[in-house]
Amino acid sequence: EAERSQLNANIVQLDTSLAQAQEHGAQLDQTLRQTEGLGVDVGFRTNDDAVSTQSMSPLLKLGALVASMPQARVRVAGYADPRGPDALNEALSLRRAESVAAVLVTAGVPRERINVEGHGAAESASEPGDLDAYALDRRVSVRMQLGPDSQVARNER
Repeated sequence: EAERSQLNANIVQLDTSLAQAQEHGAQLDQTLRQTEGLGVDVGFRTNDDAVSTQSMSPLLKLGALVASMPQARVRVAGYADPRGPDALNEALSLRRAESVAAVLVTAGVPRERINVEGHGAAESASEPGDLDAYALDRRVSVRMQLGPDSQVARNER
């Protein structure tokens, strides 16, 4: 009878622990949903593909976050301003994206979870001669994307 009483007490304690774990899992799921689309934009100098020192810290932090979430992927899209030939801008935007992807790999993100794109100047909305707008075109956009299995694993009873 004493063993049965102890077993019942253990079951109650386990049920309480399970309920707390399920509640914590639901909170983690909500947090994960809020991180979808989290990202960083990295600016570049004219005709340059080197990641600046001030851009390293946010990239490394985002990379560490993505590396810690096996279901997360990263979209790295490079852009260029409209000056120069299309072929040059295409190659430059891709080199910029590859430079940023290399920083993410350094932060621990597996290369197969990084999608690298180069868009050249195709998406530029800058007015001809607007140097300030050109500076905004010279960028790499980094966005975290969660896979379809982004829920926290659960042990349902």
